[in-house]
Amino acid sequence: MLTIEHLTYLAQLAKLNTSSETLKKFNDEYKDILHDIEKLVQVETTNIPALYNPSTIMQDNKRNDIPIPTPNPREFLTNSPEANEKFFVVPRIV
Repeated sequence: MLTIEHLTYLAQLAKLNTSSETLKKFNDEYKDILHDIEKLVQVETTNIPALYNPSTIMQDNKRNDIPIPTPNPREFLTNSPEANEKFFVVPRIV
């Protein structure tokens, strides 16, 4: 269990200036959090299937990927100001 002494030590490590009232408040909050976690551990989940990826729920809202033919690379080059065989020619920067 987390004590006020532990919190004081952690505050010193983090170089935080905390009052005793603040430490007591944090200690009470941590106790509440640990109590809630203990409740969650007691929940019966043996017959509940695991959910590995929450995004699988939303997959029905996505469209299917439909492949479309891509133009010939030479068609791209015909629209460029300058080309050299299979490449775009660009000005030298350095």
